[in-house]
Amino acid sequence: MSFSKKIIAFLLLTVAVFAVLGYVLFLCTYVILNFSWQVLLLAVAGAPVFLFFFKFLWHDI
Repeated sequence: MSFSKKIIAFLLLTVAVFAVLGYVLFLCTYVILNFSWQVLLLAVAGAPVFLFFFKFLWHDI
């Protein structure tokens, strides 16, 4: 793998990590401010879908 491809892979991985951290922070804030069982159920149901796509991106790089 050439040097430029390593830099691009590192930048993509960095963006993916910050996207996951931002999603988790947003989710925690939203659940705390708008707490209801429906919001909590949506958060629990939506997290595995998001993590599946993050795993796919992680292995793609």
